[in-house]
Amino acid sequence: MDSEFSTRIITIILLISSVYVFYTQKQEFKEKLPANKFSILVLLASSSAFFFVFLNYDANNSKYYSSLHTLNFVDILLLCVIIPVIEEVVFRLYWLRYLNSVLSGTKVILITSLGFSIIHFYSGVPLLFPFLYGILFAWLYLKFRNIYLCIVLHVLYNTIAVLIYTVIQNIEVSR
Repeated sequence: MDSEFSTRIITIILLISSVYVFYTQKQEFKEKLPANKFSILVLLASSSAFFFVFLNYDANNSKYYSSLHTLNFVDILLLCVIIPVIEEVVFRLYWLRYLNSVLSGTKVILITSLGFSIIHFYSGVPLLFPFLYGILFAWLYLKFRNIYLCIVLHVLYNTIAVLIYTVIQNIEVSR
């Protein structure tokens, strides 16, 4: 099974799951994101995106970077907005909330972070980075009970990472 097919299957499963969660957890989306937290999220997403992208950067892996450079609008919309929203709904609103009702906080965070990391297996990113982000997203959700914090941070991180990789690819092409 090739990675593109696997990625599409995983995306379809996550999309179907998120529709179910949206339907059953409507009240969760009535809360708003406080404005003072938004600037902190922008700073956190920016700094961590720079850190993880440059930590993971490998000039020999030009196939992955060139694929980011050639993304069309729909791919960018999927990668930067739709998929992060779907992942947060499935992993935080569904799995984290369910597991939190039957297990301790630490176990819940580790289990959902491991699942979040595994779902990124075909993304070209070392599994450690999604695992660490999964821990952060789970902690944020359990601490503030606000799904928008997780969604905004995830969308910002993906968008900034795509922008950084695109700039890197442009620099490589111009050499």
